[in-house]
Amino acid sequence: MDAYKLLISPDIATHCEKIGYVFDPLDIAVLAELSDRPMKERHDIWRELISAYPDMPLVESANFMARDSLHELLAELIATEEKEVEAFYAASDRHIYRPDDKITDDCYSTAVNAVAAVHACLEDDEDSKMPVFSIHRRRLDPSSEKIGDGYAGHAMFTADGEIIRAVLPDTEWVNRLDRKFIHIPMPFRAGDIVMGRDGQPRVLTYLPHWEAKYMEDEKVKYSGNNSRWFKASDGSDMLGEYYWFEDGSLICDHGPPYFYELMYYRGALTGENRFLSYLSHCMKRHGRQAEAWSECAVEMISFYQKIMAEKEAQKKNWRYDSVFERFAKGEISVAKPLSGEQYEP
Repeated sequence: MDAYKLLISPDIATHCEKIGYVFDPLDIAVLAELSDRPMKERHDIWRELISAYPDMPLVESANFMARDSLHELLAELIATEEKEVEAFYAASDRHIYRPDDKITDDCYSTAVNAVAAVHACLEDDEDSKMPVFSIHRRRLDPSSEKIGDGYAGHAMFTADGEIIRAVLPDTEWVNRLDRKFIHIPMPFRAGDIVMGRDGQPRVLTYLPHWEAKYMEDEKVKYSGNNSRWFKASDGSDMLGEYYWFEDGSLICDHGPPYFYELMYYRGALTGENRFLSYLSHCMKRHGRQAEAWSECAVEMISFYQKIMAEKEAQKKNWRYDSVFERFAKGEISVAKPLSGEQYEP
């Protein structure tokens, strides 16, 4: 099995293949889960792991109970997921199905009709194409025949309408594979401009892979996997820290996209996103001082936004405006840092 093809990011896949990294059966099982492949395709991969790959025990970690056999867990997950999908599709006058609001506001009596309607909407509107979409099942209030507030499950589908998974509220998802932390080698460094599946450009400032204790723990992964990092982490720790623009503000946060979906951003940076190239340049230039410099940059851009607002309100002429205005127009390049400008917040 070519595990590299299971990786979402072509940049990470190329890097892993280049260094000859070998994923163990658990890694492959988790990669299949994280890939958002159709359920049938994912189950075929898990069945191949059961039939053609050696079994292995799973040690306890955060939100993941120890198991004696990966093969047994995969067989249980296959059976549970197939049962959940069957229950989600089961026709009932007690439920109604509603697709994502960004696709349509309509509701449907069956999951089949909802999926068909979404598929038709996506085919009619090329601009609304998306890799996956969800359909939510809600309890129907018999007295009013309106959608109640009661959550009754949801399902994820590919753009072609193939089901990825269904989740019902009474499901006991013990040892879901997307909760398992695994190591995936990263080619990225601080200051790289990256993106997730949403296509939003971000400046990468942190990955757990860069911590000495993480790499130290990774060395003992295959000798018991009892390292501090891997025992204390779960799928929610497979995140990075980034700077990006949102609604005109420069944001820094630890969160999505997950590091396994990261790709180099290769598009043109326009508008306010042009500042990211400057931020990237300075972070790479200052090395270990990158984080301190980044905080300075946040202060700088925040101050710029403040004085621009004051300029509109008070019609004042600030000498600092010209610096950022020239940068926004491309008159100041990445090769000419703005460090010579002084200001007082």
